[in-house]
Amino acid sequence: MKKIIKLLTIIFVISGILFPSLGLAKTEPLVLPTNSFIKYEKRPVVYYVASDGRRYEFPNEETFYTWKKDFSNIKKLSYREIRKIKKGKHTITVHPGIKLVKFPKSSKVYAVSSGAELRWISSEKVARDLYGSKWTQEIITLPLEDLENYVFGSDIDNVTEYDKQYQIYHNYFIDRELRNRDKLNPVKTNRKTTITSVNRLPTLSYLREDLRGRLQPGFKPEISSYTLNARYNEEEVTLKPKTRDKNAKILVNDTVIESGMSITLKLNQGENNVKIRVKSGVKSVEYNLRIVRETEDEVDLGLKYIKENLKSSISPEFDPNVRNYQLNAKYSESILKLKAATKDKDAKLYINGNPVRSGKYISLPLKKGENKIRIFVSAGSKNRTYYFTVNRSNFKSLEDAQLKYIRTNLRDDLSPEFSPGRTEYYINATENEDEVRITTSPIDRYADVYIEDRKTKRRVIKLHKGSNIIKIQSYSTEGARMTYYVNILK
Repeated sequence: MKKIIKLLTIIFVISGILFPSLGLAKTEPLVLPTNSFIKYEKRPVVYYVASDGRRYEFPNEETFYTWKKDFSNIKKLSYREIRKIKKGKHTITVHPGIKLVKFPKSSKVYAVSSGAELRWISSEKVARDLYGSKWTQEIITLPLEDLENYVFGSDIDNVTEYDKQYQIYHNYFIDRELRNRDKLNPVKTNRKTTITSVNRLPTLSYLREDLRGRLQPGFKPEISSYTLNARYNEEEVTLKPKTRDKNAKILVNDTVIESGMSITLKLNQGENNVKIRVKSGVKSVEYNLRIVRETEDEVDLGLKYIKENLKSSISPEFDPNVRNYQLNAKYSESILKLKAATKDKDAKLYINGNPVRSGKYISLPLKKGENKIRIFVSAGSKNRTYYFTVNRSNFKSLEDAQLKYIRTNLRDDLSPEFSPGRTEYYINATENEDEVRITTSPIDRYADVYIEDRKTKRRVIKLHKGSNIIKIQSYSTEGARMTYYVNILK
């Protein structure tokens, strides 16, 4: 019997050497970089492979679609292969900022902040301001059992209390959101599963682009998914990837380019997905770049404000959605200083056909009569025009030469009561009142006042018996003149 067992053992060992497929050969490690998506070949369950080497389950489709738009780039593995990867204890939660959330048997609608924090939106107005007029279409309903994966945060009573874009792009990767929730485990390796180091794979050493936005997160060879925002007027992007391995191939959307060389891609409005694959022999690593370009509807070409130096005010009161305005200028106002600022910092601004920097004053000469001013705002093929009509007076204004008041130190009062448009007044002085102190104030503070031919706004004048006629003249900056007479009877 011992001889038979010994013979079988020898045969079994030899078989393992000659036929490794029988199971004695060393199992090849799984190549699963961080941010990988995997699923069973014959089951609908989808997992995310985090930086701790564990797989975290998407609890439902509603949650899944807040992180990915479809089931592309999901690696299908056998049951045995997936079982080699240790399962995380927690499930994935909704991507912050992407969707609003509600639960059965409750009318409350929540925004999601980092760390799976549910924040109740206290009014429809706030929801509309955050998610637009069709905000109700942005609501997903989660099963009640999902509540255990979330925490409740402070209510949102004002649009300034929640930054939707920050929540989306600051928490763009599931790995980061798991860290925010403090759900990642220390990396452990065992005999069954090895997460292969990305240093052994053909990776990029850097990825550069020419858009005004920045890669989110910042580029690291071990991170495979990125997002990048493009302005509406950024109609193309130039990418420059470089590999660590000089013999590796780079394919950008299946177009082969040399390491360190640039490739320019057209950008559509909305979402653009770019795949960058690095191949070396049988090994390859794929990077996914999601570039979101502003759509025409998202570009706000309105003016933030318009400021000018004239004494009158713009009519009607400025509103970014109102295109036509009137403005009156006095005879003396021969220069209009105009400052306009665009809401979109990348929009181009033109005043009467001349390029102008947003938020900077420009001086425009005003002729007598009607002056037409055209303010043109553009970004790409989209534009908006504002029209101003400035009417400058042909005549010097007597109103600017009028006095606001004439006062004296006498016991009696002016007769009739002072009015800016009336020029002749009477007042009685007693026998003991030997002098009068005249005090004036012009409506236009820049006007010049003369009392008895002396330039002054206050003057003391000696009185004699009988009639004392005092002449007061006021000159506006335009040169208009008003003459007042005060007859003091002593």
